[in-house]
Amino acid sequence: GYTLNLTVDMPQARNTSGGSPQAPATIYLGDTGQTFGLDSWGTIGANWGRARLWLRYNNSDLTGGTASDWSSTTSAENKTRSSGLFNQTGTWYWGMQLDYGSPYGENFGYKAANTRWTDMAWDGTNATLTVTVSALNNPSDQTATAASASQINLGWTRGTSGTAKDTVIFRSTSSTPPTLSGGTTYSQGSTYSGYYCVYKGSGTSHNDSASLSAGTQYYYFFYSVNSDYYSSSVSANATTWTTPTVSTTSAN
Repeated sequence: GYTLNLTVDMPQARNTSGGSPQAPATIYLGDTGQTFGLDSWGTIGANWGRARLWLRYNNSDLTGGTASDWSSTTSAENKTRSSGLFNQTGTWYWGMQLDYGSPYGENFGYKAANTRWTDMAWDGTNATLTVTVSALNNPSDQTATAASASQINLGWTRGTSGTAKDTVIFRSTSSTPPTLSGGTTYSQGSTYSGYYCVYKGSGTSHNDSASLSAGTQYYYFFYSVNSDYYSSSVSANATTWTTPTVSTTSAN
């Protein structure tokens, strides 16, 4: 027996400036703090939305992914959020979720590319917005040169993946490279499964004189490192000098 006149506001979204979705052009293994965003417009009951980012590796169902924290409520049209860690290479799906406060809810999501303003909806599944996470570039120009019976001098060019990355180097008498575990910290001066960590840092040269034996061939394996995630390896080797044997004779 009652008649109600209702007006429903619906938030809308589109690609940033009507172009491509706002996402980093290039992301590398181990990157963090990458900026994602969307153009959003519209209020519900005079409330402006706040945003959070959803990410999921190799699966378009964002409900099984990881969400960032919520941003502060803002009346700005463009809303951005920073990502967490990218710990696997390949395709990642993403979307932005908006919250308009009680009683309007937080179930408004942007997860498909639109060049025009489009009403937002949220079911969590079938995101079509993607980014590709690339492997780290290897170090290059690596050299190992024996300087004495107890020292080998190393040189290399840092791998550049977005920016120049730190380098970690392992040593062995075996030509087989170590298998590094992503997310594991390796420290200079420590031994892991028989491989000695010769160096870790942002330099491009290092003189290795840590317990080397004369006349021995050593193999060095160079990796780029980003947030404790690693490139594949490149190698160089050298043989320390042989200590000369001096013989003497006595004169009668």
